[in-house]
Amino acid sequence: MENNISLNQKLSLIGIRIGFSELPNLKLNCFDYDLEETLILASYEASNDFRILSLLTSWVSVHGEYVIVEKLFKKLKEYEKYRGPSLIMNLLSVQAVLAGFLKWKKWITSSEKKTQYPIKKELIESSIEYQGLNEEFAKFGVLIPKKLLRIRELDVYSIEELAKFNIQYRNRLIYGSSWRADIIAAIEFGFKNPSVIAKTIGCSYEPSHRIFREYSIAQRVK
Repeated sequence: MENNISLNQKLSLIGIRIGFSELPNLKLNCFDYDLEETLILASYEASNDFRILSLLTSWVSVHGEYVIVEKLFKKLKEYEKYRGPSLIMNLLSVQAVLAGFLKWKKWITSSEKKTQYPIKKELIESSIEYQGLNEEFAKFGVLIPKKLLRIRELDVYSIEELAKFNIQYRNRLIYGSSWRADIIAAIEFGFKNPSVIAKTIGCSYEPSHRIFREYSIAQRVK
């Protein structure tokens, strides 16, 4: 969804401690700073901004379990049609696996036989020559120098802190990292049409219609 929120503002709203200007005077819902879409947008910026890259890897290390990875890579395919591959997202998938979130593993696209440089090859090679190779990432075919990433959990909100103000994230804690969590978040924000919900969050109509109906029934019998 197009809006006037900057990337820094979106990153802050999904739990990254980053400076940003005051939010514009807009009526926002959580899908204006959707978790998965914000990660995708930031991944493209991170290829030229190592600060954002470190913040993203820090975020994934803490919150990777609460990403709907199917949704993330479904949305990424749409972006890749006009922005090209996001090799940083592959790096983030490796970091998620190293942090213990194994559901990301099937989305890693490289291997030892097909290595990838997530940033400019010339820069990576010279840095590896100076710093040495990050062996953990190299096992997955992602070549980066040892000191490229500055992963600090203090750079992101804790699970409890983020759940306090981000309804989309909080629903992942309640319903699991699933389309159901996002569909109910949309209902809670006042979306009254399953078709609009499906289009907004990127799922198909069937789960949107079914969960909308189930939620309506549950509300009536309270």
